[in-house]
Amino acid sequence: YKPGAIYSTDLKRTRDTAAPIASRRKLQVQTYDPREQNELIDAIMKSKTKRFLIVGHSNTTPGLANLLGKKELFKNLDDTEYGVIWLVRIKNGQVRKTEIIPY
Repeated sequence: YKPGAIYSTDLKRTRDTAAPIASRRKLQVQTYDPREQNELIDAIMKSKTKRFLIVGHSNTTPGLANLLGKKELFKNLDDTEYGVIWLVRIKNGQVRKTEIIPY
């Protein structure tokens, strides 16, 4: 997976999660406010970049994936639940596929 842009909330844990792939891809981690998810969605949809990595939290990332997917598909996780990737594939402004990938 080769993201062209990486976003993270401004907490150390999420920045640390994003840092290794940002370093390998020679990208800056851009921070976003999880309370302003529509701003992030707008930036993503207007971007010419095709692949994004967004690092968030168990109680915000599912909602962000729902906004991207334009459907209520995902529920918040427990604070102790880790190891989930939400994949939302968008082409020409249309959602093509949404899925949860455990890792």
